[in-house]
Amino acid sequence: MDPIQIKRDYFNAAKFIEKPSRKPNPIFPKLMDIIRGDPTNPVAAAAKVMNNPDTAVMYLGRSIILAWYLGVWYDPDVLKRYNTPNQPSPVPVDRVISAAAYTQGWTWRVAQAHPMGYSELRYGYWAQDALPLSDYIA
Repeated sequence: MDPIQIKRDYFNAAKFIEKPSRKPNPIFPKLMDIIRGDPTNPVAAAAKVMNNPDTAVMYLGRSIILAWYLGVWYDPDVLKRYNTPNQPSPVPVDRVISAAAYTQGWTWRVAQAHPMGYSELRYGYWAQDALPLSDYIA
């Protein structure tokens, strides 16, 4: 369920290249062909993307996962470059996708936290014990 419709922000981040101008990402249709190949088996589709012999598809998939988790976009070419020995870390972020993408990132649920200045919880929630992690990620 996505009441905020944040999936559109993630979709547009993957579909278009922002720099130097907003143009269609030529790798995106290849990734979508894999996903549409068997819509009833998303686990198999994800495995085909993440283990794809075409590294451009594989790194686009990694960028999408990082977008869902962190709400920021990592350029797939930069991720690929940082997957070699002796690279400095951390990998530089290309851009924050949107304020909504940042606040809705899965990292906050996993950490049982929220971004500074934003919370969906009621005032005084910090005085209560946190719910078990399984309540956030199940």
